[in-house]
Amino acid sequence: MYRTFILALKEQIIFYKSATPLNFILIAILHIFIAWNGIQFIILPAHLNYILDHNSVMTNFRILTGVQANFIPLFVFICVTFILLYFFIRNFCEIINLKLMKKDILSGTEGGKARRKEIFDLLINFSIPSFFHNFILIFILSSIYLMLLIIYIILLVFNVQITLDVFSILRYSLFYFLIGLVVFNTITIDFVLPELQMARTFSDSLQKFFRYFLSNKLNVCFFYSLKFCLMALNIMIFIYCLNLFIYEPILRLPVNIDIYSCLFNTFTLFIGVFISLMLNSIFMQFFSIYCFKFQQIVFRDYAEFVDETFDISG
Repeated sequence: MYRTFILALKEQIIFYKSATPLNFILIAILHIFIAWNGIQFIILPAHLNYILDHNSVMTNFRILTGVQANFIPLFVFICVTFILLYFFIRNFCEIINLKLMKKDILSGTEGGKARRKEIFDLLINFSIPSFFHNFILIFILSSIYLMLLIIYIILLVFNVQITLDVFSILRYSLFYFLIGLVVFNTITIDFVLPELQMARTFSDSLQKFFRYFLSNKLNVCFFYSLKFCLMALNIMIFIYCLNLFIYEPILRLPVNIDIYSCLFNTFTLFIGVFISLMLNSIFMQFFSIYCFKFQQIVFRDYAEFVDETFDISG
């Protein structure tokens, strides 16, 4: 396995040497949206205190929930729209990054038209099924969550006292659902998206990964252990640099007094999120590209993998 680590690093260095200045600019832009950029909001949401003034955020939150509750539906609508938009932007950037890593960037007028059509088709074929599979995953996670709730109620009926903090429950519940979605989407980006380039369907590609996982549990678990360790290392470096270079919050929200200031504060929050993504992309590029090269080496047999147990053609 040591040779695999070294070989992946050599492949990454070769990629950097062969990349053009335009490639480096494209890599920098893409990593604002791709890979695990954004997981810092789940693992350590307090890092936003370096970017958004905490007191001004809490003041406006109390105003919004207290005397401006009629603005909440608009706020929720904007947030949901932003999440959906980010979902499609992320998928689009992942497709471009995949082609860039594999040096599958076409040139020329006709090549450009073919590339745009291929990217659009791949975006639709990946994003729409992924969206509905995420809903299925939420249903499964919710069912498990409901079972735990029923068990808790039964324990209370039998006078088994369990002290729970409401805010802790909400925090860990949100963490539970978000981590489940992050893991699922990470797997689909790593293993399903490349297969869709070969005219496979999303469900078939997902089933192929499941069959491959059953036959190669050790390699898959090792790869994701490495990836999650690099995620943690990336977050540690990110937080250290924020603490080292940012002494005062970058953005401060004015007091929310009407719908216009509410909209202004909402978009300021999104700007704060974008700044976090942009700053973290600086540190995570090396780890992300290294993971891609490592994956290509460890799972080089994945494209040709066929499990005869599930092969119905023969």
